Amino acid sequence: MPISVDRRPYIIGVGGQGVFREGLESKVVSLPQVGRVPQIVNSMLETAAAPSENPVVESVRRQSRIMYYEAALYDAFTQTTDMGHKKPVAFSGHSLGLPIALYAAGAYDLPTLNTIVTKRAQHMAEASRSFPGKMGIVMGLQLDSIVGIIKDMKDKVNTQRISDKLPPLSNMLGISNDNSPIQFVLSGIDEDIVKEALRLAKTRGASLARTLEGIVGVSHTRLIKQAASNLYEDLKSIVIDGPEIPVYANTQLKRLKTSDDIRRELSSALCKPVRWSNFVGGMLQKGQDTFVELAASKFLESTVKQTHEHMVKDGKKVPEVIYVYSVTDKASLDALRAA
Repeated sequence: MPISVDRRPYIIGVGGQGVFREGLESKVVSLPQVGRVPQIVNSMLETAAAPSENPVVESVRRQSRIMYYEAALYDAFTQTTDMGHKKPVAFSGHSLGLPIALYAAGAYDLPTLNTIVTKRAQHMAEASRSFPGKMGIVMGLQLDSIVGIIKDMKDKVNTQRISDKLPPLSNMLGISNDNSPIQFVLSGIDEDIVKEALRLAKTRGASLARTLEGIVGVSHTRLIKQAASNLYEDLKSIVIDGPEIPVYANTQLKRLKTSDDIRRELSSALCKPVRWSNFVGGMLQKGQDTFVELAASKFLESTVKQTHEHMVKDGKKVPEVIYVYSVTDKASLDALRAA
């Protein structure tokens, strides 16, 4: 049954780099009531039309495409649902989604968002030259099982000869994203170790365990601490306002109120794990039951439902029923517009 965002408080979650799909630009062009979208789409289409053979350059370009796409989605959404009448109670964004969420919440304009995302992507790309690494997603196992896999890999590595150039195992394998109680992203600088960890996850009951393609480097680990420091220096000279609508960090359940809060979180988040389940769980415990996904995926829907189900089983006080809508789903847009 359609839920009116004019009557029910809702939260907007903005997807990160993992939501990327080829052809996503066409989805924006076909959206109804696009508001300022044509201006953004022109930039997005220009970016999409310039592929590179260099994986690092392509990674930067991919982040720019996602940025333009999600900014366009937001503008279309504001027009479709008359957000001037009923704004969301809060925003957050997963990884790359955070600077986009801050744009949507009024912390800065589109050119500033473009500058921030470009610099962010460039510093991450520079770090990946030193630590190319690999990332992999695991679904269907809880945290204790993931920690057990990491421990077993440590024991295994300690009994084998590894190149002296490799850093301690604590840097070689770890959790980059805690997306839900049963969804995690592992990362490490040694591709074979990451793949072996994924193989172990499959043997221990994971419903999904595979490498993430198209993402260069080891994001959200202390290996790229220098990238975080460099980004913070860049952000010092960029004008950032306090957001008009509450925005929460994705590394901790903290509201970003000031410009310095934002600068510190945007930079430090590069070398800290994304604790998305902490944000979702915190919102559920505050009584929030309606979420709107700003992305080309079902990521928010799956992580909200998984977190809710886990909290219900644990006896936590959360809403009995939750509602998740996708901005890219025409039926949802029609329902929101008609509500």
